[in-house]
Amino acid sequence: MGQYEVLVGEPTNRGVDVFDASGEAVMSTVATEIVYATMHKTDLAVLRLEATYRELRDDWGITALMLVPEPGLVGEAVAIVSGYWEYVTTCHLDGFVYSMLESRYTWWNSLRFTQECETFGGTSGSPVISVATGEIIGVNNTGYEGGAECSHNNPCEVDEAGEVTTIEDGSYGQQTWWLYSCIDTDFALDLERDGCELPAPSAVLRLPGFEAATDTECDADGNLDAGETAFVTVSLENEGTVELDGVAVTLSSPSDSLLIVDAMPVVVESIEGFGTALVDIAVALADDVDATELIQLQVTASSDSAINLEVTGSSALRVHFDDVPNSSAADDFESNDVPWTQAGSSDSGTAAWTRVTAEGNTTWRGAGVGEHSDQRLESPALEVGDGAFVVAWSHRYRFEMSSDTFWDGGVVELSTDGGLTWGDATSFLDEVGYGGVITNESGNPLADRNAFVDTSPAWPEVSPVELDFGTQFAGQSVQLRFRVGTDAAAGDFGWEIDDLTVAGLDNLPFSSVQPHDCNRGDEPPPAATPDPIEELSEGCTCSTASSPRGATLGVLLLLFAAIGRRRP
Repeated sequence: MGQYEVLVGEPTNRGVDVFDASGEAVMSTVATEIVYATMHKTDLAVLRLEATYRELRDDWGITALMLVPEPGLVGEAVAIVSGYWEYVTTCHLDGFVYSMLESRYTWWNSLRFTQECETFGGTSGSPVISVATGEIIGVNNTGYEGGAECSHNNPCEVDEAGEVTTIEDGSYGQQTWWLYSCIDTDFALDLERDGCELPAPSAVLRLPGFEAATDTECDADGNLDAGETAFVTVSLENEGTVELDGVAVTLSSPSDSLLIVDAMPVVVESIEGFGTALVDIAVALADDVDATELIQLQVTASSDSAINLEVTGSSALRVHFDDVPNSSAADDFESNDVPWTQAGSSDSGTAAWTRVTAEGNTTWRGAGVGEHSDQRLESPALEVGDGAFVVAWSHRYRFEMSSDTFWDGGVVELSTDGGLTWGDATSFLDEVGYGGVITNESGNPLADRNAFVDTSPAWPEVSPVELDFGTQFAGQSVQLRFRVGTDAAAGDFGWEIDDLTVAGLDNLPFSSVQPHDCNRGDEPPPAATPDPIEELSEGCTCSTASSPRGATLGVLLLLFAAIGRRRP
């Protein structure tokens, strides 16, 4: 769910197993409605079952557990009961946390458990039950797994003064008594009831990204060069159900080389619930730019009607350059002429390796998604000569791991038959640098394989890798593949690679970024046509031509910083 998203009365169709007092699943029913769900301020969902509690009692002899109507007590003995794993762990309630932060999610007044409770991936959503009364006091939702502070699966505590603390192996839950504050006398959910603690649906402003597309061009290469004009297109989303009004969008840059033509801010009157909007902002690059530059761009979007008043996105835009294919035996992944192939599958159909640009540097990343996925990034043909074939790159990774079990991971593979068959790098080398074997317990497509797992040694900094295959591939055409496998449950950062070099090749398989040269290539530039935004530029430094708007520069996407002006 989104950071501020609230669902109320959403239809669903989910199977639910019902357990008896001995822990045995004795019947199954269906949840037909999400009565309420959110991950803002708390982390819980209320489902309406097809079977009533009376039917469960009369037909199956099962009595539902009650929720306590008030906070639990520090020191109280609790049991966390996982139906998914058919697992129970016991400990005590250690205290209450003023605010907890995990990735972009913030929770208030959370439960902290003493460390005898061993929770792990798949126990989230389990009831926290008072040992003394048998009543439910909360829902287990997260625990620290040893990664970066306040990141996914690594929550941190934030006190009233904003002081951040991380407790190693800390585990947490969310209280359920808040539900009583929002239930009326007919036992119906009323989020407008006086004293209701649960968040209600709201307008939520999102800035998923922005990109630049050239308008007039000297050389029709899609890159913004001296004397050319472009549009920066800003994508906006309303992640809430309530209409978002009066969204003000401002583009800014500290560079003197870039002229922002449109008056700021540009105002979008409204965005309907779960709707989107695009804002085009005209820019131009000065005629006298004579070298490649990285120009910093920042977009700010704000609205008084949003629960998060303001969001920002920033990126470095490379200008005045050419993408030159088949020009290098190394790939720093900066060129927009991409010779790599993405392949694979996932439960959602969307998980794949993606190019990510942050602070002017572009990398490839295979995300550690929380679903079954098999993500593959395949190189072009590498024509190996008579010398040693050596592949090197830098990388960092963080994959889901808990209770000494490696749930997700990544491997390196090679093919010598045009991609028909692939062998792990360990088939050709004694040592690759893998850290453990991926478990076969959860359906990972790389189950039982040695892989890069857990967290890279220098995290969050990158580590170098060098694989020297010697001359065993001499005279052959080889392809290289980076492959990420994930299971159905929780995810993590994934695998990020950068600055790949290959020694011992007879070909130059990769593209490179080189300073702009208007005479590059054998074909003359296209004939000039009138500039549709004449006031933006006095003309190109090369022969002037125009191309359709929408020749995407493709160098932006983006490092985001969400700025909240209200208590989260």
